[in-house]
Amino acid sequence: VSGEGHVYFDTVSMFCFFLLLSRYLQNAVQLRRESSIRPLLPLTARKVAPDGANQWVALSALQDGDELLVQPGELVPVDGVVVSGQSSVEDSAFTGEFMPRSKVPGDTVLAGSHNIDGSLCLRLQGHPEQSSLSQIDQLLDSARLAKPPIAELADRISGYFTLFVLFCAAAAYTYWSFNPGHSAFLTALAVLVVSCPCALSLATPSSYSAAVSGLRRRGALVANAAVLENLAGISHVIFDKTGTLTEGRPRLLKVELAGELDECQALSIAAALEAPSSHPIAQAFSVDALGAAGYTLTALAPSQLDLQAGQGISAVINGDSYKIGRREFCGFAEQGDSDELMTVYLAKNGKLAARFFLEDTLREGAAQALAFLKQRGVRSVLLSGDSSDQVAVLANALGFDEYQAGCTAADKLARISSLQAMGGTVLMVGDGVNDAPVIAAADVSVAMAGASDLTRSCADVALLSDRLSLIELLFTKSAKMGRILRQNIFWALLYNGTALPAAAAGLVPPWLAAIGMSLSSLVVVLNALRLDRQEQQRSLNTQHVELASV
Repeated sequence: VSGEGHVYFDTVSMFCFFLLLSRYLQNAVQLRRESSIRPLLPLTARKVAPDGANQWVALSALQDGDELLVQPGELVPVDGVVVSGQSSVEDSAFTGEFMPRSKVPGDTVLAGSHNIDGSLCLRLQGHPEQSSLSQIDQLLDSARLAKPPIAELADRISGYFTLFVLFCAAAAYTYWSFNPGHSAFLTALAVLVVSCPCALSLATPSSYSAAVSGLRRRGALVANAAVLENLAGISHVIFDKTGTLTEGRPRLLKVELAGELDECQALSIAAALEAPSSHPIAQAFSVDALGAAGYTLTALAPSQLDLQAGQGISAVINGDSYKIGRREFCGFAEQGDSDELMTVYLAKNGKLAARFFLEDTLREGAAQALAFLKQRGVRSVLLSGDSSDQVAVLANALGFDEYQAGCTAADKLARISSLQAMGGTVLMVGDGVNDAPVIAAADVSVAMAGASDLTRSCADVALLSDRLSLIELLFTKSAKMGRILRQNIFWALLYNGTALPAAAAGLVPPWLAAIGMSLSSLVVVLNALRLDRQEQQRSLNTQHVELASV
C-alpha cells in the first residue's frame, strides 16, 4: 500500500502450502484406514423379476422382499436370506475372520460380504439403508465423535493454550518493536504460526479413532470411545454362562440303556418326543443333529403330547407311555447323575428306559480369557441362571474367583451394585435378554455376537464373533492406546514448549514455523495409527495365506 518495505508473498504461500500438505496427508491416511474396514457397497443390484429375468436397479429403489442375484466375485449389496444357490462368502467386515464360510438356502448374508465362488439368489430383508453394515457404521461414527473425559480436558487445555499464544505473540511484538535485531511483525507471526494447539487437540481423538478402527477390524464394535479409557480401571469381570462361556447348544455324548430298547430305538423315541420343543436341550435330539452324529432314526408319530415347561415331555407312541426330561419328572429316585454332564431321562411305562448324557460345548478361548484376567489381577465372577451342578463344575474348571448359580436378573443387578458400592469397577459380558439390565448397570459392558437385540443396544461393546479372545484384545488395545495417548500429549507439550520460546526469540522464520506446525500435527496422527497398523498387517498376512492355499 505504501510502496515501500518487504513483500511477504513467499511466506504466505509457503504457509498455505505446508498447512494444506499436512491436512492432505492426514486425510489420505484416514480415508485409507476407513476404506480398509468399510467395504464400499455398490449403488445398484440385479433384481430378479417374476419371470426369472434380472435387471440392474438402484439400491434405493429396492423394497423388502425383493429377490436379487449376486454373481461370484461380487460384493453383497444388501442384507438378505439365501433363496437358492450355494457359495463361499467372506464376511470379515463383520466377524474379523477372513476364512470364507459356506452359505446355503436359508442362511443369512450381510451387506458388505464378498461372494466368492457361486451364484446366490437373495431375498432382501428390510431396506438397504437399514443393513447391518449401515448400523455398524453409525455406531462407529458415534464412538469416534464421543469425547471421553481426557479428550474434554485436552480441549479445555487447548482453549487456554490459544489465549496464552495470543499473549506471547503480543508480548513478542511489543518487545521487538522497541529492541533492534528482529522484525516485530515477523516474530509475532512466527509465534502465532509455530504454536500448534491442534496437535494437543488431535492427541486424544486420533488415538481413540485408531484404537476403535483396530478393534472393529478384529470383530469388536465399540459404541462408546470412553470404554477404552474405563477398561484400565476394571477390577471385576462378570460372565454369564450359557451362550457366553458356552455355546448354548448341548450335544449328545453317550447313551446309557436300561431296558429292552436299543440305542437307535431310544434315540428315535427321544427325537419324536422333543420335536415340538424349542428348548436348547431339545435341539440335541433333532433329526439333523443325530443324523450328523451318524445315527439312523425311525420316524414315529407320538400322540397325546404334553409339554411341561422346565420339566419334560410326555406322549404315547404305539400304545406305550413315554416321558423324557428331568429325573423327577420321569418319576425316578437318585440315579447317580454325572456332575460334569447334563442328564436327560427316558421312561417307558413308568420304568427307566435310557439315560442320555449331554454336554454344552465350551467356547473357544474361554480358558485363555480367564487366565489372562487372573494374570492382570482382575477378579472373575460367574453369575448364571442355570441352577444345576454345571455352574460349579464350569467355574472350578476355568478358575473363577466367585460363582453363583440360579441367579435372576435382579440377583445379578444386586451383585453388580454391591461391587460398585465397595469401590469396584465392573465389566459385564452377557448375551440374554435377562442380561440387559445388568449390561446397562455395569461400568463397561460387552455383548456377545449372538446376544439379543436389547442386550446389544445396551452394551458399550458388541462382539461381531463369539471369540472370547476378544475380551483379552479389549484390555491389551486399551493399554496400548493409553501408552500412545500419553506419548502424543507429551510430544505436543514438548513441541510447543520448545518451539514457542524459539519463535518469540526471533529464531524461527514464519515459513519454518509453518513446517513445524504441520509436522507436529502429522507426527501425532502417524503415532496414533500404530494402534491400527498391526491389525492392517494381520489382515494382509491372513489374506496372503488364504490366497497361497487356494
